[in-house]
Amino acid sequence: MPFAWRASRPPVIDQSQALWGIQKASALLHNDAHTFHKPTHTMLVAPEPTSVNTAVVHKWYEAIADFDADALGALFTEDYVSSMLPKSLGVPDKGKQAGLDLVKGTASIFEGGKPTKVEVYRFAENAEQVWAHTRLTAKTVTGLTYDAESIYIFTLEKVEKDPKIKKIAEFADSAYLVKFQSEMAASAKQ
Repeated sequence: MPFAWRASRPPVIDQSQALWGIQKASALLHNDAHTFHKPTHTMLVAPEPTSVNTAVVHKWYEAIADFDADALGALFTEDYVSSMLPKSLGVPDKGKQAGLDLVKGTASIFEGGKPTKVEVYRFAENAEQVWAHTRLTAKTVTGLTYDAESIYIFTLEKVEKDPKIKKIAEFADSAYLVKFQSEMAASAKQ
């Protein structure tokens, strides 16, 4: 079956500007009020969901922005798996409980226990998957700035009547992650 690409909004040209400002400007230019979605969640800036699958992914981003393991767990199938790509990073795949434990532990490295901002620049999807270009910016408790982009591939499966997330594959900026991990290790020694 061929992929049916569908973006939920035009690509971002200047990522240094606030995403919702760009969406608002685009909506005003095109006289298209439904294109503009000012985020209601203080930690999340994302395109408005355009399907049941992107709505589930949007809920995942809200839960990630709050490090809400309970909300995340409700979105996952029982056989959920997450993987970090490229595999050369050497990060093993994680099942549902290990992934939820990681989320709980990760909150402790950020000031206030939350990231500063989660930005989703673009969604694309087919019948079973959603791709999302994402950026997370945060300040750690040691004063380091975390600023990383990733591409997430969400695989969804219908469970009863609603889709749930069966797998997330994250294509990470491997050079940045290695650099950040070494900076975190150095700041922990101080």
